[in-house]
Amino acid sequence: ALGDLNGAETALRQAMAIYPAANLFLLLASNLHKQQRFVEARDILASVLLLQPDLWMAHFNLAQVSLAEGNLRAALPELVFCLMRQPDNTELLFQLATVHCQLDQPLDAKRYLESLLSLSPHHVEALNNYGVCHLKAEDYAAAIHCFATAMRVDDQHLPSRSNLAVTLLKECRYQEALVHFDEYLKLAPLDAEANYNAGVAALLLANLDQAATYFLNVLSTGHASVQSLLNLAAIALKKDEPSNAIGFYQRALSLEPDQPIATYMVAALMGNVRPDKAPAAYVTALFDQYAAHFDQHLLMGLDYQTPQKLRALYAQITKAPCQSCVP
Repeated sequence: ALGDLNGAETALRQAMAIYPAANLFLLLASNLHKQQRFVEARDILASVLLLQPDLWMAHFNLAQVSLAEGNLRAALPELVFCLMRQPDNTELLFQLATVHCQLDQPLDAKRYLESLLSLSPHHVEALNNYGVCHLKAEDYAAAIHCFATAMRVDDQHLPSRSNLAVTLLKECRYQEALVHFDEYLKLAPLDAEANYNAGVAALLLANLDQAATYFLNVLSTGHASVQSLLNLAAIALKKDEPSNAIGFYQRALSLEPDQPIATYMVAALMGNVRPDKAPAAYVTALFDQYAAHFDQHLLMGLDYQTPQKLRALYAQITKAPCQSCVP
C-alpha cells in the first residue's frame, strides 16, 4: 500500500541520516521506484555510484528505473555492466535479450538467449522468446522446435502454446495447429486473435461449421472483426445460405463502409448490379485475402506439379538422374 511505502521511506531516510550505508540508499531507491518517483530514484542511485562506482546492484536498479520509464537504450549499458560482473546471471541474460528484442535487434537477442539456455536449458520464457526470434526470421522448423520444447517443460505456458499453433498454421499444418489452438482456448477462451486463427485453420480444413463457431466467438468478445464477418459470409455462401451471407456482409459494411468485397457481394447477391466483370477493388481485396494460402492451395488443392514435371522431362531428355523439385 502507498501508506506503507511512505512510512518505509520515512524510516529509511531517518536511518540514512544516522548511518548512510549503501544498502539503505538502494532500499530507498527501490521504494521510490515502487512509488513511480523515477527521477528521485535515479538521483539516489547516482549518489550511491559516486561513492561506489562498481556497485553492480546500483547499476541493476538504475537499469530497472530506465526500463520502467521506457528508456530501453539507457538500460542497456547498465545491464551489460552488471553482466560483466555476473556472467552466469540468467535474469540479466533474459532482460538483455528482451530489451534487444524490443529494440528489433534479433541477432543480439538470440545471442543472449543462447547463453541463457546453455546455463538453463529448461527456461520456458527463454525457449519461447528464442522461438519468436526464429519465427520472425521465418525459420519455422527451429521455431516449432523451441515452442514444442517449452511445452514439454510446461504444457500450461500459454505464450508457447499460442506461438506453436501460429507457426504450425504458417507451415500449413492446419490440423496440428487447430489442436494447439483448441488447447490454448480452453484456458483463454476470450482471446479474439486465437479464435480467429483457429477459424482460419478450420476453414482451410473445410470444417465449415467449426470455423463459423470460432469466427462467431471472435465477434462475441466485442472485437469488431471485419475479416471474421467476411469469412462467415463466405461460409454461408458455401452452405447455400445467401440471406445469411448478405447479413454478414452488411454487418461488415457497418464497420467498414468502403469494404470492397462486402460492397460487391451485397450488390451481386441482391441483384442490384450485374457487371461484366468484378470491380478492380474487389479483385485486389480478394487476392490479398487469399495470398497467404495461395501456395498451399495450388500444391494440395489443385495438385499443381508443373515444375516437377518439367524437371522430370528435362532429366529424361538429358538422361540425367531425376531429382525431386520443390517449387
